[in-house]
Amino acid sequence: MNPAAIMLTGLSEATPLLLAALGEMIVERSGRVNLGVEGMMAVGAAAAAYAGVYTGSLAASLAFGALAACLLALVYVVAVVILGLDQIVVGLILVFMGKGLADIIGSWAGGAPGTPLTPIPGLGIDLVETASLALPPILWLILYHSWLGVELRAVGEDEEEAAARGINVRLVRGLAVLVGAALAGIGGAYVADAFHYGRWFSGVTEGLGWIAIADVILGYWHPLGVLAACYLTGLLFAVKPLLPVLGVPAELVDAAPYLAVLAAQVVATVICRRLGLTPPASVWWGELTG
Repeated sequence: MNPAAIMLTGLSEATPLLLAALGEMIVERSGRVNLGVEGMMAVGAAAAAYAGVYTGSLAASLAFGALAACLLALVYVVAVVILGLDQIVVGLILVFMGKGLADIIGSWAGGAPGTPLTPIPGLGIDLVETASLALPPILWLILYHSWLGVELRAVGEDEEEAAARGINVRLVRGLAVLVGAALAGIGGAYVADAFHYGRWFSGVTEGLGWIAIADVILGYWHPLGVLAACYLTGLLFAVKPLLPVLGVPAELVDAAPYLAVLAAQVVATVICRRLGLTPPASVWWGELTG
């Protein structure tokens, strides 16, 4: 595999991670953690496969993936944002709920091929990959140069102060959760459409939701940092098939990308602390990293 092919494969591997991680970053910037990303990606993949089989439309496939994840996220909005239940418990419940629903929805597709994503002629990458690369700078502009970003970050830093200034904390957080879920759902849809020709099978997302959450931390809650973290992870998955050739024991091949992300997390945390960068104050990750 030549370097150019590795770079393109790395981008493809990074795309679902980037979509889900940017979505989770928005949620965490609002001061909450959604551990249900894995379940939302799974149900998004299943809904996308179903829509692709029965509509033959790639747009419908991606839209159904986003919609299914948003419907699942409504449970989080009601339970955590409105009722104030434990976000960790609810998030874990959504992982299992999402996977269970994905098994049901995916079975309706019958394993038939749906609407595969193909590269744009002459460009070498597909439409979703292109859009995912444009998303981090757009989110950077929104977060740091718009009133929407100011309100989102204000809620994440100090919800009482934000409420005192007239910001509807529940509304901001609820919308953040739904936007994050939509991106996770599209990420799951991408896995089905780009990696498996629009097909669905149980376990299709392969733990990508958990890696996306790790990439949010690795990128230190910044859109461009998350982009770098996800692309690094994508490259690690791209070179994974080459590891046995380099003499890496088979037992370590599957674990290698995850171990590398963990090592990068330690290095990034040290660097960010020295630069004075901090995570959103309301997020419980801050208790672990600050």
